[in-house]
Amino acid sequence: MRRRIGLIGVASWALLPLTLLGTSACGDDDAPIDPGTSRLRVIHLSPDAPAVDVWVNGGLEAVSDLSFEEGTPYLELESGSYDFDVSPAGGSASDSVLAVDGVTLEDGLSYTVVAFDELGEIQALLLEDSTAGLAPGTIRVRAIHTALQVGEVDIWLLPTSGSPTSLYENLGFGDVGEYLEVPAEAFTLGFDANDDGTPDLIFDVPALPEGTVANVFAVSDESGAVYLLAQLQNGTIAKISPRPALGEARIRAIHLSPDAPEVDIWVGTESEVVGDLGFGEGTDYLTVEEGTYTFNVTAAGQSPTSPVLSFENVSLEAGRSYTAVAFDEVASIQGLTLVDDYANLAAGNIRVRAIHAAAAVGEVDIWLLPGEGSPTPLYENVALGDAGGALDIPAEAFTIGFDLDNDAFPELVFEIPALPAGTVANVFALNDDQGSVFLLAQTNDGTVTRIEPLAQPRIRVIHLSPDAPAVDVYVGTESKVVSGLAFEEGTGYLEVEPGIYTFNVTAEGGNPSSPVLSFTGVPLFPGRSYTAVAFDEVASIQGLPLVDDYSELASGDIRVRAIHAAYEVGDVDIWLLGATPSILYSELGFGEVGGYLDIPSAAFSIGFDVDGDQSPDLTFDIPQLTAGTVANVFAVNDDLGAVFLLAQINDGTVVRIDAN
Repeated sequence: MRRRIGLIGVASWALLPLTLLGTSACGDDDAPIDPGTSRLRVIHLSPDAPAVDVWVNGGLEAVSDLSFEEGTPYLELESGSYDFDVSPAGGSASDSVLAVDGVTLEDGLSYTVVAFDELGEIQALLLEDSTAGLAPGTIRVRAIHTALQVGEVDIWLLPTSGSPTSLYENLGFGDVGEYLEVPAEAFTLGFDANDDGTPDLIFDVPALPEGTVANVFAVSDESGAVYLLAQLQNGTIAKISPRPALGEARIRAIHLSPDAPEVDIWVGTESEVVGDLGFGEGTDYLTVEEGTYTFNVTAAGQSPTSPVLSFENVSLEAGRSYTAVAFDEVASIQGLTLVDDYANLAAGNIRVRAIHAAAAVGEVDIWLLPGEGSPTPLYENVALGDAGGALDIPAEAFTIGFDLDNDAFPELVFEIPALPAGTVANVFALNDDQGSVFLLAQTNDGTVTRIEPLAQPRIRVIHLSPDAPAVDVYVGTESKVVSGLAFEEGTGYLEVEPGIYTFNVTAEGGNPSSPVLSFTGVPLFPGRSYTAVAFDEVASIQGLPLVDDYSELASGDIRVRAIHAAYEVGDVDIWLLGATPSILYSELGFGEVGGYLDIPSAAFSIGFDVDGDQSPDLTFDIPQLTAGTVANVFAVNDDLGAVFLLAQINDGTVVRIDAN
């Protein structure tokens, strides 16, 4: 269904991100809709319009700061008729430059409002989004033509073999094609813009997860470049650039020489195609005819007849995409031409490869570091200028480690954020002019994102052996890092170089060559925090290394876990006490570590059941901890057998909590 919305007083506007008071945002359009409600989202496809705020019924701000190419998730609101006003971002409803009146949202339906066209001629569409009756193994898509400067188009499905299939004919600007159900596989679309039966633009659409319902918008930016934006039901928007047309190739550039100035890039000595490209910057693809080229790189403003770097006799094949890389120090600057492969990327995946462009670093091994378990080697002996093979992996965040000295231990660790499914990324390792190493991730549209290495590892110690004297802690047998630590005391974190360590614990003033306890072969990875625990009676003293998790704690929450270090007590069940008690940990044994619990910052009471009768034998009142606290809560007994808790918080402070 398509409906144009009346537009009044257009001067400057755009639609924006979504928080409507008294309503709730929803992630998917295939989740049940409550009776009496509808769902609405917006997408901003007016390339020269600024960011704006959207107001409902004269005063309720629904959306703020939505920019070109951005959309919102669904908003659930009562069914009925609505008036919308649009103002420049940061204004109020009284600043309205556009009124859209009498929009009727029917019970149980989902809608998308689309703003498109140039600012002075801006238009809006109201689309009804349908998920009913989608067959297993399929997706549902439709094309919407919002690309300025493009007339009517025919859209074809282009198979890998055989004849093309016509999907839409004479789709005009502002037109909305019918929904099509197709297998949940990658497919290729051809756009014929001049009715000659030959596609002028070809798009490789990555495989989308089955059950996806997508609006696929043909869009053009202010420069006139045409591409697709696929809007999925969870609000995600994926950008799909065109494949080079028949007889054409695409090439882009990235500047990775840390001490080189800004550069210009010329085709031969006559045609400047890139100007003032700085270190760490990249370009989007430039479409050229297939053929053999020489690209000359000069300092900005200098003559192309005296380049600092030349890419000579570069053969650009039709239908392929390339990245030209300038790297190494300026005195030894080098060029590298990469072929970017966008073909056959499976649903839900991304494609990444590593390129070594860090002049200050020798050969490296690159490892995938999981949250738990052993690292997996990805690349071995990668030298300066080497490009690793492409890896297809799920579209999730991941962590990689760089081993710089071939000791099978990563000295540099990087967390790669989750990238949208369908992303194809070149991940360059490079250094700045001070030698600091970082990554640059270059994605489909030429966007470059800098990723810094994680901080050095840090470790702290806590003494939970009740009959042991105060202790000293050494790294190996030479470097004392803790002195005179007594029972119930802990330290703050000590930052150390990444590596594999042995920590020796002695009685205060003792010889580290004859420790009472050793933590041997302890790997300390960058970006991680550790706690070394000495516990049990001194005659049988034990060590327990813990990894402390500070990641992604929601605002207003605390994170706690229970560690059983009370040798006088057997297995325990730990209950959250209240009107309706609930079990937190079952049969937690001596020396065992319970999983983390993220809970609101508030006081609470817990009970220890030591005999399995579902009745607490000991109860403890946990005081309210500050939001953001991550606490190890140790159950401990003293040398007389009395059991208490020690809560160790972020800065190493230890709080004793006695039983009621």
